[in-house]
Amino acid sequence: MKKYEIPVSDENKKLMFKALNNGLVDFKSHFENIHSSFNNGYGLVSWSFIYNRIYHDTPSANALSLKAKRGGWPIAFLLDKETGFLYAFVKKKNFIHRQKTVNRNRTLYYLQGLSSFNRGMEFEIPTAQLNPHQVSMDLGMNQSEKDNMLTSILHEYKEQVKRFCIVLFDTYKDEIVEFGAVLTNENLDDFYEENWNNIIEVDYKDINNTQITENDQHDIPLEFNIELDEVKESKS
Repeated sequence: MKKYEIPVSDENKKLMFKALNNGLVDFKSHFENIHSSFNNGYGLVSWSFIYNRIYHDTPSANALSLKAKRGGWPIAFLLDKETGFLYAFVKKKNFIHRQKTVNRNRTLYYLQGLSSFNRGMEFEIPTAQLNPHQVSMDLGMNQSEKDNMLTSILHEYKEQVKRFCIVLFDTYKDEIVEFGAVLTNENLDDFYEENWNNIIEVDYKDINNTQITENDQHDIPLEFNIELDEVKESKS
């Protein structure tokens, strides 16, 4: 079996990286002149800047940026029209936390539902490239219920989605020090992963930012009630 790679170009990887990085820079610039004796975290606010950059900066000739809601919070996705891959963006530490709690909480997270697009995909990847994982998971939902849930997330774009990929990143003192992607099943097992650290620009280390304190409330539990607000295609 041929070696597997997520079908995304280096150009689109760079677009994703720059959007994440520019969102962090925008957040820092917005608050750099605000001095307070109390700092209770700006996690949700920082994600507003990050998603804004993802939504406006990532569309390309073959990609759509999607604006949706998970509960009351807006969120941005990227849909590759050629491959049918849908990309979500998550802080690595938050993803690991969700993996640890997924079986202890009856609430279904949006990442789990979207991961159903990857069902059976582990059989398309050479065994040597796979991480340990649970092949299947009974979520207690019939197919009709699942279809209704995914339709409420993606609306008419559901038929264009073939696979789901989570772009993970980690930061240290406002610098993105880890960048990559995972494919997950409905149990949030990351059965396949890729390291995209080579995309991090060489001169990125010269950026002197102020550390952003993440607020773990960013990844609140989500039942499948995401409503697609707006879809924006890049204009030539």
